[in-house]
Amino acid sequence: MHTIKNKKLDHVVKFIDNSTPNKFNQKLTILFLPLSSNYPGVDFLIWDSKGKILYAFQITIGLLNNHIESKKKFMTGNLIDKWAFMCEVKRKDVKFVWIAPRSVLENSTDSLHLTFSCIKDRFPALDNLRLQS
Repeated sequence: MHTIKNKKLDHVVKFIDNSTPNKFNQKLTILFLPLSSNYPGVDFLIWDSKGKILYAFQITIGLLNNHIESKKKFMTGNLIDKWAFMCEVKRKDVKFVWIAPRSVLENSTDSLHLTFSCIKDRFPALDNLRLQS
């Protein structure tokens, strides 16, 4: 079971293009937020500074099979390599996580997924996020 050990995010890094941000402080737990509405394959990423794992999250309310290209776009393209290089980790330390309603995930064979209802328990830092206008 994967859980981000930090209960809070230390910093938010917003970036504009469809690549990766520049450098970041690897000692901090970071929320990476692409501002591009068509960022390839993921909605946001979190660097777990204690576990040295980068989590790439895709949120959906539809069936996962309808969005499998999102995962492929991120996990099999060169973007995962860019993120792994930036974080100084191996590809295996970049984890793709679906966030969806329980009904969507019930038949999922994907190894990493998170229901909306268990966000607080598994990734407490996400529970404290609030959108600002």
